Order: sequence, then C-alpha cells, then structure tokens
Amino acid sequence: MPKLRRVRKDIGLAKLTNSPEPPMQSHFLDLPIELRLQIYEYVLLDAEAITIASASVVGSFADILHHLTFGSKRHPGLPRDHEPIVKQGYHRDLISYRDPPKSIIKSDARNTWTTASCAGLPTPSLLLLNHQISTEISSLCHLRKTSLFVSYPYGIHVLTHSCPHLLHRAKSLHIAGAFLPVKPSSSGPSLDEANAHMQTLTALLRRVADPKSMHHLSKVELRIYYPGYRGYSEVWGNDMSPITVALANTNGKIDMSVYKGNMQGSGVHVSIVPQENRNISCRWRNLKKDEETKDWCVGESWPAYEEEEEEVKGPADRFIFSKE
Repeated sequence: MPKLRRVRKDIGLAKLTNSPEPPMQSHFLDLPIELRLQIYEYVLLDAEAITIASASVVGSFADILHHLTFGSKRHPGLPRDHEPIVKQGYHRDLISYRDPPKSIIKSDARNTWTTASCAGLPTPSLLLLNHQISTEISSLCHLRKTSLFVSYPYGIHVLTHSCPHLLHRAKSLHIAGAFLPVKPSSSGPSLDEANAHMQTLTALLRRVADPKSMHHLSKVELRIYYPGYRGYSEVWGNDMSPITVALANTNGKIDMSVYKGNMQGSGVHVSIVPQENRNISCRWRNLKKDEETKDWCVGESWPAYEEEEEEVKGPADRFIFSKE
C-alpha cells in the first residue's frame, strides 16, 4: 500500500513538472494613462508628410512572369502589374500623371522582388492589440500633424486597404491624378474598375470629410486632370467623375477652381474644409498651354498648404461663382 501511494505521488509530480507554463501577462494597461499616451506618441509613425501611390512593375519578361506568379498577392484595386508604395516624406514623382512611377524588378537565384516592395508598408499592429488601446490611440486628435499625398485612382486603394491607420495621425488629405472615363478600348479602365474607384473614393471622403466623424480632417484637397478635348464635359457629365463624387459626399467650405483647356484637357482643383454648413465658391480660368503640358495635377506649393480655421457663417448651400 505505501508503495502504491508513492507511485501515485510520483505521477502527480511528473504531471506538475510537465505542465505548460502559464502565459505571461502584460502590465501595460496598468500604467497611468498619461504614460501610455506618451508611449503611443513615441511608437506611432511620426512624419510631416507621407506619399501613397502605386508603381507599375518593369523588368525582363522572365522576371515579371515569375514575380506575378510567385511574388506578392494582387493588391485590391490595383492592376496585376502594380505594386503599392507608401513612403515617408513628400515625393512629387510618385503622384505624377505625366511620368508615372515604375517599380524595377530585382532578382537572384531564388526570388524576385521590386523596389516598391522594399519600401515597406507601415503596419497597424498597435491598433490591433485590443479595443481599449485602439480607442486611446484614436483619441490623440491633437497630435494630428501629417499630410497625406495620395495618387488617384490607385493610391486611394492603397490607403484604404493597406494603411487606413494613417488617418489617425493625418491633419490633411491631398489627392492628385487623372480621370480616364470607361472606354471599350484598352486605354481606359473597365466598368468594374471605374466602379471600384468611385466606391473607394466615396467611402474615403465620407470618412474624412464628415465633421462628426472621429477621422475628419482639417482640409481635403483634390487636383484632378481630365485629359483630351472631351475632358471638360467629363467633369460634370460623368457620374464617376471624382469631382462630382467629392461634391456629392462632402460639406463645409468648398473652394473650387475650374481650369478649362483646349485640345489637351481640363483640370479642377477643389479645396474642402469640413464643416456643418455648405458654402461653395467656384472660379473659371483658362488652362494655359504650358500648364497643359506639365504635371498640372501636382500642386506647385505642395507639400505646403494654407490652413483655414475660420468657421463658415451664413446660410447653408450658398454658391458664389466668378470667371477670371
């Protein structure tokens, strides 16, 4: 009998020693809230400007085929041969319409990669820890100091799907690009692609330009170029036009400048300060020949811009038109 008890005791000790160790507990949330906010400010991406765009993949046929087959998965909203790019700082060349960026394929004996994929996308891992930490980070509205410069149409997909957490730190959003209408030929986007661009832009503007939203910004700016002799009619006559989408989904102080060109195209610059009332001013200008040939959609003063803090006064839905 004593021998049987000794065997049972040995078995119990063996189970106790072989049992897995209890998981380590984090005491981060036990820290004072003031200290946690300082930690968030330290670890979050801190930059005055961030450029978000995409680049077409270029290289040898064999490298491109290998990269498209075995490389990174296709990014939502981007063509199969495009790579997302997110870089700290303002990079005019990444949002250029005249000279769109390219991602050069690199390869070795085993793998292929691109210069775009080497840039690395910021990861929102801190926001995914738990609901309390995500809420505390979202409350840091007074720390907003980043301007986001996003290409149209592909950059808005990169922002929406890969790094929407950047909106937590953004104070302004600047969208630049060209609008190409749906065409049966290969030169324009398909109907599905055009619908995806419109829906993504609609959701983004409703998120950042609503004064009641926690993500609303101090300023939203669009510079959209409409190439070709039919460009001016596409501004107002196409329901998928970024300008009509912006006007339909934003409120506040809206300053709009329409640059009407000849055969080369037309451009529209819209500046939106989100507020409860809607006041729209619109100016018509002639697009000069030298402006048609350069990258009009990229603002000359960027990355600097004028901040407007003045509240709109007067009745809602007021329109002011002028021609220069």
